[in-house]
Amino acid sequence: MTLASIDPAVQQAVAVLTANTGLYAQLIDAEEAEAQPRLRIELAENVVDYLVHSEAEITPALLVMLHLRTDSTPPDLLIAPQLTATQAARCRELGIQFLDAAGNAYLSAPGLFVFVSGLKAEPKTAARLIKARPAAAGGTGSAMRVVFTLLDRPALLDATYRDIAASAGVSLASIRPALDDLTLRGHLRSIAAGKRRLTQPRRLFEEWEHLWPTRLKPRLKGRRFTASRPDWWRDLDPREHAAQWGGDVAAWHYTHQLKPATVTLYAHPDALADSTRGLARAGLLRADARGEVEILPRFWQLDTLAPASALVPAMLVHAELIATLDPRCLAVAQALYEQEIASAIALA
Repeated sequence: MTLASIDPAVQQAVAVLTANTGLYAQLIDAEEAEAQPRLRIELAENVVDYLVHSEAEITPALLVMLHLRTDSTPPDLLIAPQLTATQAARCRELGIQFLDAAGNAYLSAPGLFVFVSGLKAEPKTAARLIKARPAAAGGTGSAMRVVFTLLDRPALLDATYRDIAASAGVSLASIRPALDDLTLRGHLRSIAAGKRRLTQPRRLFEEWEHLWPTRLKPRLKGRRFTASRPDWWRDLDPREHAAQWGGDVAAWHYTHQLKPATVTLYAHPDALADSTRGLARAGLLRADARGEVEILPRFWQLDTLAPASALVPAMLVHAELIATLDPRCLAVAQALYEQEIASAIALA
């Protein structure tokens, strides 16, 4: 990402920081392998670098994700058009450093401490900054399906648009905008004719999972049920019903560290009706809009009907755990990342 393409809210936030504090803060072009630019603050005794994380939508899942990265080097710096006083307090509590275009800030490093909260941008200014953000296809349902497909099966990076579309279950016309958006934001680069590579798959995954609960999952329109007994799932192989375990049950199978409180399953869209009927019989499930069992359509590997594994990809399970905001699930999510995801992400 070049300085010319940086979010206007980021530019204004840095300008306001400099005007309000007298700090010398400078945006620096991203290195080739990075999707984000850096912010450098020069002090009398040292220099502090931050990796800019620009967001218009401050979700609980985003804050959890950034909290889990507070030990990263260089540290992340959340920059947004506007943070409320509640959001600012929550960020400080979680150790998340931030700036916004209104002048609110939390910076904490050797020789540096800034905390400003409660300032409000003019409504028209905030709206203008959000509207002026660079157009991105990355948050659409189709693009999120494509991103997850590429993270789950990196070999598809070198596949044809048609093969990627078939696996992600999206139209052929939606592949180019999704890939162009990844390239524009520094997540994808071409290394040879027809060969593509993700530059920072971990950061791309983190982007994906904080949008998952609001941008993609609601589009799947899952159905909820209540089971006749809480342990009905223990001896069931969901593949017998063309389905896979997600959520708590998948986390239990992966880590053996979480007692499932809910049951989540994914089935191929073409077999969803039959899968649902079979699972309902197996678990004596009854429809219940607030039930602890949820059955959703699969949105990856759609070029094959029968799943090879009884478990959905660990990356999806991690996103589901993070979205709960439950402390016990967050601890398991960290273990799951270390055990199952870190090495796979490194190879993407």
